[in-house]
Amino acid sequence: MAKLVRGQPSIAIVNEQIDEEVLKEILEELRTNTTVVRLVFHDANMNHVHAHQIAQMLKGNSTIQVINFNENYNIGDVGTCNLATSIKENTGIREIHLDNVNMSSQGVCSLAQALVERALAQPSSCVELVSLEYNEIDKDGIYAAMAKVYDPIMGQKLHHGLADVIVQTNLKELNLNGNEIGNEGVKFLCDALQEDCSMLKVLRLKRNGINNEGFCYISTMLQKNKSLETIELNNNQIVHALDDENGRHDLTRPLAAIFASNRTLKVLSLRHNLLASQDIKSVQQWRATAKPSTPQILL
Repeated sequence: MAKLVRGQPSIAIVNEQIDEEVLKEILEELRTNTTVVRLVFHDANMNHVHAHQIAQMLKGNSTIQVINFNENYNIGDVGTCNLATSIKENTGIREIHLDNVNMSSQGVCSLAQALVERALAQPSSCVELVSLEYNEIDKDGIYAAMAKVYDPIMGQKLHHGLADVIVQTNLKELNLNGNEIGNEGVKFLCDALQEDCSMLKVLRLKRNGINNEGFCYISTMLQKNKSLETIELNNNQIVHALDDENGRHDLTRPLAAIFASNRTLKVLSLRHNLLASQDIKSVQQWRATAKPSTPQILL
């Protein structure tokens, strides 16, 4: 296996259990390797001990740009924290994929703290994509400053959440599909996305328990945000009628307000919410008469 590493742009173990001896050989080779840019252990029965071993290698490797450890449920918060310690020191990684690894807000705040500290120390080497689908991240993972979130290994209070990553780093894409951030988490994200320094282009929030309250936060944010190009809100609990100071109305009013001022958004996806067919039709009719530059609305 060690001989196969040299000259290859990627290493992938997919849908098979990691062999301890093979892993040892791979990591030893990667300590000095300068060609492998993508490391994938997908559904490989990886646990927090493996994460620690990989983290030790990553501290000295500046060539790997993408790490993908999706579908390894035994990584957990401890494994995530182990990886975070290496990401803080690493200068090469640009994409992090940790979908369905049993991560809670403890783990994500460890990761967020590492990303912020890395950006402050090395502004030109920021991570650009973070995918954390189908974990157990709630509002505390978005804004940790007022929450009781502690490092799962060292025990110290964690002060940074994903909202800080949006504001203090050059993150371009954040995938939180299938988590538990709810309306409060959305509010924290929207507060960050109204900052002029935000560079986030893609935000995915499918299946997060977001209802009309959360959509109102998003509507207000999109009237001020200058970076987002795609926002995905599929499979939430947004219904056809919204209440505000002007009374009860359908989605066309907030959509009109968004697109009257927003010049960057290209796609707004609201599929599989609680919109009645008549309300979908009214939005489609409004979209048909809107300016050609109005973003695509997926219903």
